[in-house]
Amino acid sequence: MVRTQEWIDLAKNTMSVIFDFKEDTPFELAGFNGHEFVAMPKQPGAENVRLVLSMLETPKGRTAVSCVADEKALDEMLPTFRIIRDGVTPPA
Repeated sequence: MVRTQEWIDLAKNTMSVIFDFKEDTPFELAGFNGHEFVAMPKQPGAENVRLVLSMLETPKGRTAVSCVADEKALDEMLPTFRIIRDGVTPPA
């Protein structure tokens, strides 16, 4: 379900109260579909903060992993964040 545009739009609309979304990308882990969002918090003083939220869906449930970096460090940190995400054992 996380790969459908309807779900992506719903997720973004639900979280748009607190985040401005910069990117979103599908991914696969252990044969399951997931989606990664990169967002900026709308909170004052957080203009340089970037949240990377990865959500993975299986028949037994949804798992979310969130990591945060400074805007300038984001590109450097993304590979590490994805290693962390890919270390999750999905509920199968």
